[in-house]
Amino acid sequence: MVDETNLNSACVVPAAAAVVKLGKNSDLSTAGEGNPIMAYKLYAVRIFSFKWQESLEFYQNVVGFPVSYKDNDMGWAQFDLGGAFIGLERCDQSDPEAAELVGRFVGTSIEVPDIQSAYESLKSKGTPFVSPPEQQPWGSILAHFKDPDDNILTLLGGVAD
Repeated sequence: MVDETNLNSACVVPAAAAVVKLGKNSDLSTAGEGNPIMAYKLYAVRIFSFKWQESLEFYQNVVGFPVSYKDNDMGWAQFDLGGAFIGLERCDQSDPEAAELVGRFVGTSIEVPDIQSAYESLKSKGTPFVSPPEQQPWGSILAHFKDPDDNILTLLGGVAD
């Protein structure tokens, strides 16, 4: 079981460098009865990897995520998805906690303008899909794919504005 008080022990990057951070214009304000409310901004969603170099090439060259930062020595890369980053973080295979962080459903939905085209393009490049695009009862379309570490991410299409 992962020790949630120390999620960083299994991987290389300090948690403070990779998780939610306040935007530069964030401030404290009050709401209701004077209770302070934090202004939050999502910075990055971290994807943990044993096959960091292979996964980096997959996300950059197959999926087509634009790399905004990369440090091979640290084992960290950021992909800019327009408002938040996907952080790819190298993990140590000898750390037992890392096994619970790598190769799982990530819970991240990546919106694409044409999900069928995105699915066909990724499939033609050898990307393994857990499920093809499927209409959801709430209206949007989802398709789930795997990266080289068997992490599962979701493509999201058909989102109403």
